[in-house]
Amino acid sequence: MAARSGWGRGGGGLGDSRGDTDLIIGVVAGLLIAWLIHRTVVWCRAWWYRWLGRRGEASAVSLLKAAGYTILDDQLRRPCNYLVDGDVISYSVRVDFLVEKAGRRYVAEAKNGPSASDPRTSATRRQLLEYAVVFGAHGVLLIDVPGKRVRVVEFDLPR
Repeated sequence: MAARSGWGRGGGGLGDSRGDTDLIIGVVAGLLIAWLIHRTVVWCRAWWYRWLGRRGEASAVSLLKAAGYTILDDQLRRPCNYLVDGDVISYSVRVDFLVEKAGRRYVAEAKNGPSASDPRTSATRRQLLEYAVVFGAHGVLLIDVPGKRVRVVEFDLPR
C-alpha cells in the first residue's frame, strides 16, 4: 500500500479550491477588520481633538475677558487669493476670535499644546504672521490655554 503525501485530490494541496477560497475569505475578512479598526481610531481621535478644542476655546474666552478684551466675533473667516504662475489660487483664513481693547483690534488664536502655544515655534509664528497680514489687525493674540495667559504678538512689517 502506498503512503499518501497529501498532495493531489482532496489532500489540501495547491489545487484544493476549498482551501484557496478559505484563504481568500480570511485575508479579505482580516483586511476589513483592520480597516474598521483604523476608521474607528481616526474617528475617536477627531472627536477627542474637537472636544479639546471646544474646551480650550471656552477657556480662551475666559482668559480674554479676564485680560480686558471684548470679543467682537469668533471663527471669523476671510477669503484670500494668491497667484501661482499667473493662476489664481483661492483659500480662506480662519481665526478663533476678533477682539478689541482700548480702541485697538486684534485677532486671537487659542492653542492647547506646549509647542503650539510658543510663538517661537516656526509653524506657530508663520500662522500668526499670516493672520497679521490677512486681517491687518494691530496685533495677534496667542492664547496659551494650558499656561492660562494671553500673549500679544506684533510683527515689524514694512508698511
